[in-house]
Amino acid sequence: REELITRLTKGHDMSTQQRIVSIVGFGGLGKTTLAKAVYEKLKGKFDCNAFVPVGRNPDLKKVFKDISIDLNSYFNLEILDERQLINKLREFLENKRCVSSATK
Repeated sequence: REELITRLTKGHDMSTQQRIVSIVGFGGLGKTTLAKAVYEKLKGKFDCNAFVPVGRNPDLKKVFKDISIDLNSYFNLEILDERQLINKLREFLENKRCVSSATK
């Protein structure tokens, strides 16, 4: 965990850079556990955060709804389709520093 956090943060201004890191491996190795531990350690440095576990064949509308719920963004999730959810999330997240983790 600490090695990954160091790799993510060392020499980088976290307020201005976009970073994407993939954790890969066989099932059961603890990828989600590692991602959650790193997320928990770094989430306080951001304006908003979300952790959403995603399975192999995700229901995209459910994924976007789960992200919205984690972000405490309050809009009527039941009547929006995927595109509308994406647009609402994009609008909500504009000009915010965020950390998120989606694992499968």
